[in-house]
Amino acid sequence: MVRKKKVSFIVVFYNEEYNLPLVFEEIRKIEQLLPEVDYEIVFVDDGSKDNSWKVVKEFASKYPFVKAVSFVRNFGAIQAVIAGMQVAEGDFLVDMASDCQEPVELFVSLLKENLEKGYEVSWGVRKSRQDSFKSVLFSKFYYWIMRNFAIKNFPKEGLDAFCISKRVKEFILQNYTVTSNLHNLLYWANFESGKVMYDRRERKKGKSKWSFSKKLNLFINSFVSFSYAPLRFVTLMGIIFLVLSLIWTTYIIIHAIVTGFPVPGYATITSVLLFGFGITNFSIGVISEYIWRILENVKPKPMFLIREKLNINSENK
Repeated sequence: MVRKKKVSFIVVFYNEEYNLPLVFEEIRKIEQLLPEVDYEIVFVDDGSKDNSWKVVKEFASKYPFVKAVSFVRNFGAIQAVIAGMQVAEGDFLVDMASDCQEPVELFVSLLKENLEKGYEVSWGVRKSRQDSFKSVLFSKFYYWIMRNFAIKNFPKEGLDAFCISKRVKEFILQNYTVTSNLHNLLYWANFESGKVMYDRRERKKGKSKWSFSKKLNLFINSFVSFSYAPLRFVTLMGIIFLVLSLIWTTYIIIHAIVTGFPVPGYATITSVLLFGFGITNFSIGVISEYIWRILENVKPKPMFLIREKLNINSENK
């Protein structure tokens, strides 16, 4: 008898006790939509403070196909996805949000792309989204920056949900660092991939935990990890100011020789100095961002700490 292919749904959550039952029932639709595959659900609790873990524990006690991992505190959504990958046993893995904004039909289509066309990666790309104007504007800016300064041919629509093979999962676990961006790493690797367009639904319950500070941190991590443009900018500004200072110095010397009087204009000189100091401090800040991320990746500390596991074999991490 031929073994069925198995897909692992990785669901990361943080304070989503009201959405978890909804996403659980949404995933279970796969039993009717794609009965030729087996599935498991890997819930990862990123340090929730509400009753989310109790909800998941109830699922795990009733259904053996439910696995769960709980962090001791909030470490971040991407770290939680990596934790889910470590314990997932599926031939294919998908990253499904816990807010029910992505229909299970999307992941069925992604999985079919992998199964029928042999793709290692299939992407879910939003053709429309019911999000706030600020979120849409930030996303478009982020995609534009990545496409022009970091990863060439980065899709204009951005990268969202994905379905990956087990081989790609192993690549991620071997190459991911704490300051990387998971989606960008996958796209950078250039695995043979497919694409499925979908409409992102409105969040059903609660508010998004994806705050502006988290978005900004993701943006900086993504940019610094995949682009040297900021360092090139610092170098270019240094060259420009060196040339301008040489020109200004030459002008002062010639003026003093010809007229015999020093060049007036203390206000101008002060403005130039202040501007120069501003560029210098900005340059130091850019370089510090790179140095800090190097330090984060070489420090001997774990990416996350696990408090509890449910329905996970001892041989799994």
